[in-house]
Amino acid sequence: MGLAMVLVLAPVAGVALGTAIEGANACSDKVELTVAAAPEIAPVLKTHAKQQADKVTSEGICVDATVVPADSASMAVAMAEANGSEIDVGDAAVEKVEIPDVWVPESTVWLTRLTGNLNGALDERIDSVAEAPVGLAIKHGEADQETGVSLTSTDVATSDPRSDAASMAVYLASSTNKGVSLTSNPDGAKVMSQTALTQHNKNSDEKLMFVEPFPQLAPFEYPYVPYNTETADLQAATDAFRSSLLSNGFSNILASNGLRSPSPYLEFPDADSVDEALKAYKK
Repeated sequence: MGLAMVLVLAPVAGVALGTAIEGANACSDKVELTVAAAPEIAPVLKTHAKQQADKVTSEGICVDATVVPADSASMAVAMAEANGSEIDVGDAAVEKVEIPDVWVPESTVWLTRLTGNLNGALDERIDSVAEAPVGLAIKHGEADQETGVSLTSTDVATSDPRSDAASMAVYLASSTNKGVSLTSNPDGAKVMSQTALTQHNKNSDEKLMFVEPFPQLAPFEYPYVPYNTETADLQAATDAFRSSLLSNGFSNILASNGLRSPSPYLEFPDADSVDEALKAYKK
C-alpha cells in the first residue's frame, strides 16, 4: 500500500513521505560490537557484518560489528587469565589479544576446557553459527579410495591437541575407537577442517584434496560465545547480531565459502573425554 501511495502523491508530498520513512528506519542508537573469530571464519563474519551495518533491529538500534581474526589458543589463554585461571596450550606462540564482546572459536572443545573457570563470564546461551567437517588433507592420487581413508591404517600428521583443535578431534576419536593411530608422522596426511583446506588451496600452488576419514572426526561448529554483556544495549546488540546469522543472506555467504549451516543442536565434548585425550598425547 505504501508504494502505491508514493506513486500517486504529488512530488512534494512524495518527498515528505520518503523523509518520514527514512526517519522511521534510521538508527535510534548505534552500538559497537567487537567479534573475535577463528581465522578461517573471520572473513565470512566480516563480510556479513558489512552487509548488516545499517540495518535496524527490532529495538531500533544498529549494530556496528567489528570482526577480527584471533587465534583460539591465544584467546582461551586471555580469557582464562582474565578470570583468575589458566589453560595449558603447550608450546603454542600465544599472542596478546583483547577480550571481545563475542568470541567465535572453531571448536566447542575450547569451551569444555574453560568451563568452570570463568566465574560466569560466558553467556549461558551459546549457539553454533556454522559447521565444517574435519578430515585429512592429501595430495591427489595418494589414497586408494579418494572418498575416504581409515584412521587405523593411515599416517597422520597431527599437531599438539592442546593448541590445535583439529588434532584434538583425532585424539578424541581415539578415545572411542581404540584402533585409531596416535603416532604423528610429519610426512603424513595433515588433519584440518575443510574450510582451512579451501583457504590453503587459494593461497598455495600445492593443491590438496579433502578426504573425510573413518571413523569420522567431530566437525568444527564455530560457537557464538558472548562475553560479559553487562549493559542492556550491548546485550541487545549481541542478540541482534546472533539473530542476523540465521538469515538466508548469511547462509549464502557460508555456502560460498565452503561452510555449512549449523546444526540446531550444539555438541560439547565432555570434560572426561578431553582429559583422556590430553593424557594420551602426553604419554
